Amino acid sequence: MQKSASQNSKVRVFFNNLSAIPAFFSNSTHRCDVLEEIINKKIPRVAATRWNYNIRTVYFVYEHREKLIEVFEEIEERCNRGVTLNEASSLRRALEDQEFLFGLTVFHKIFPHVDILYNQLQSRNQDSVQLQKDLVIFEKSTDNIRGQIDDIKKYTETKFESNKRRRTDDSIRGVIAKEVCNIITMQLLLL
Repeated sequence: MQKSASQNSKVRVFFNNLSAIPAFFSNSTHRCDVLEEIINKKIPRVAATRWNYNIRTVYFVYEHREKLIEVFEEIEERCNRGVTLNEASSLRRALEDQEFLFGLTVFHKIFPHVDILYNQLQSRNQDSVQLQKDLVIFEKSTDNIRGQIDDIKKYTETKFESNKRRRTDDSIRGVIAKEVCNIITMQLLLL
């Protein structure tokens, strides 16, 4: 699903930024110490080959975004290494970026449904009739999210209104999100 949704360059950028967050912490115990000190939790391990890796990362970043910004600010203050400083600064800016926040919110809504369907598809006791029912439920859930895109835009604008960074026109952002929902729905036809 992620690969099919990543056909859009803005979605690819979102997933690259998302993947960079746990990768940043996997390279240093010092960075992990700052993370544990501020958030008191570990970030999901980097395992890009596993499906639920991005689901867990979306959940973690969505739930701890503000604290992650604090973590990156703290690392920026403590760090003397230029590469680490640049990476922390870049990831902090991504977490403050309106496009990233919108993508994070959209995928936070989509991924629970994808996760349920994935688990149902992996079930050994799944018959074709039940599978068809599960696919219809998933398609309806995706359609419901597609219908909520304007509300999601308003929510992210309201929740993160202090953020002034806007690179993509709001209407384009909504088109991209609806395109992601369409691509995911089209992938169902391939099953």
